[in-house]
Amino acid sequence: MKHPCIRLMVAALAACLVLLSGCELATSSTDGVLTGYWTSIYGDGFELSSNTLEGFRYVQYNDADRSVSFAGTVVNNPDYFARSGYLVIRISDPGSFYKTEGAYYVIHWKNLSGSLVSASSAYKVGGAHNNGMPTIADALAEYTVENGYYGYYGEYEKQ
Repeated sequence: MKHPCIRLMVAALAACLVLLSGCELATSSTDGVLTGYWTSIYGDGFELSSNTLEGFRYVQYNDADRSVSFAGTVVNNPDYFARSGYLVIRISDPGSFYKTEGAYYVIHWKNLSGSLVSASSAYKVGGAHNNGMPTIADALAEYTVENGYYGYYGEYEKQ
């Protein structure tokens, strides 16, 4: 005679497998096309990853040795598949660019297509706010093309 507990355990195992098959891993395709490590022909680059407890992490590099220009956590909710958009970063590592730790800074990307993208960090010649703003709202209001930021875009290829 078959034991009724075994049937129940098999049914429970099957239900768990069905439920877990719908879960997405942190490295799934929902991370977006913009995630990953990108470099220019000059060796500088950036990395956007989602393997942190805080969420997506952005790191900008000076060179191929990956010396950090600055780094932080993405605090807005951009569409990582969009052809263009903005990343609002809360600076956690001022790096060699001496960004203000805890301040908010904005990266703009455009022309995202497959493994190529143009990207620019907010910078204005003689600008008083090149190292970050105290709030997200201040950063979004200040760091715009209209205010004279994003005058130069680097061309990057996904590695």
